[in-house]
Amino acid sequence: MSPQWVGKMLVLAGANTDIHRIVFAGKASASVAADAVRQHGEQAGAFLSGELQKATASVKKKVIAGSIKGHAYPRKVVSTYVERVGSFVSQLPEAQRHAIANSETDFQVEVSAKALRELLTAHSDISAAGIQQTTQCLDSAELVPSLDRGGH
Repeated sequence: MSPQWVGKMLVLAGANTDIHRIVFAGKASASVAADAVRQHGEQAGAFLSGELQKATASVKKKVIAGSIKGHAYPRKVVSTYVERVGSFVSQLPEAQRHAIANSETDFQVEVSAKALRELLTAHSDISAAGIQQTTQCLDSAELVPSLDRGGH
C-alpha cells in the first residue's frame, strides 16, 4: 500500500455519503471518487452523478478516470503546437509583445502571414487530434454490435 493510496482513502473517508454510495454501488472506483473529491470538494457527489449519467448514456457502466482527468492530447501534437506558438510569439517585436501584454485596449497588430499561417495550422492540427481522440474513445466504449443498428 503506497502513501498516495492511503492519502486517497483518507480523502474518500471524509467525503459525503453520496460519494460513498456511488463507490459501494460499483459506479466509480475509490480512486476516481477520491480524485473527484479533491477537484470538486463538496460538489463531487453532483459531479460524479452527472458523469455517471453521461457514462450510462454512452453504454458505459461506471465513471472512469478519463471523466475526472479528461483526455490528454498526444505528446507529438502538443509539442508541435507549443513550438509553433513559441515561434509565433518570438517573431513579434519586443515592443509589440510588451504593448499587447500591458494594454487593456484593443488595437491592430501587424504579423507575418507565414507566422500566422503556422499558428493556424497548429490550431487545426491540435483540434483535429482532439476530435480524432474523442471519436476513438467513443468507438472503444461502444459495446453494441453494428448489426444491432442495421449495419452489415
